[in-house]
Amino acid sequence: VNEDFYVNPGDEKLSLVDEGWLDAYYTGVHLRESKRFKPGDVIWIYCSPYQRTLETLAGNLRGLGEELCSQIKFVFRDESRLIEQSFGLLSFIKKARKEGNITGFQDEFQKNSKDLYDVERFTAKAPLGNSPQEVCNTVKSFIDGTLSRDIEEGAHNIMIVSHGTTIKAFIKERFHVPMTQWSKLKTPENGDLILINGYAKNWEVEKIYDGKMRKSVSINPLQDVEYTTLESLPKFPEHLLNKLNI
Repeated sequence: VNEDFYVNPGDEKLSLVDEGWLDAYYTGVHLRESKRFKPGDVIWIYCSPYQRTLETLAGNLRGLGEELCSQIKFVFRDESRLIEQSFGLLSFIKKARKEGNITGFQDEFQKNSKDLYDVERFTAKAPLGNSPQEVCNTVKSFIDGTLSRDIEEGAHNIMIVSHGTTIKAFIKERFHVPMTQWSKLKTPENGDLILINGYAKNWEVEKIYDGKMRKSVSINPLQDVEYTTLESLPKFPEHLLNKLNI
């Protein structure tokens, strides 16, 4: 993506390039050929309202085919809590640097933002943007509110069309991944399919389709995650134990 486009027309208005449209189409083809979606199904769709995610959904449905789509009942929801993480002013500063109009303050600001991100990957945020932590909080609001309510009311086949960081946040919140393991979760690529299956307190997650390679896969997104346990807590300092005569 040309980063200038994040400035004009803006992130929420960015469209898919041809390759992105094809990725979305073949993801839909996979859903049809693998019989993930079948005639008679009721599918609840929650989609980020950004232009490129709406186009992705359109490509998915085209890949499913008109005949199958006519035999499925879709319940569509435009969900603003599924939008992409914002990087705020960083794209504007990068554009100013490219055009040779960057000020000393902007230069220092960008460097400081990067330095902070390098040591606080989860909580640091770009100026006027938001952090992964804030994305996770927003996604958790969606899970605990709208999604849980709709599941209780009978929404069992659910399709979520969103962005890499947002899907990553969804996995983190659904599977209680520790904050320190954020960087070990791989960010989904265009066209990837992540399947979450099961029931309350017994969910499983699997990447079932690689959108770039356009082929079926079976990958556990949690395979590199290390969960915090009582046994892994930091040890009480030995010198303090000695002081306390314990």
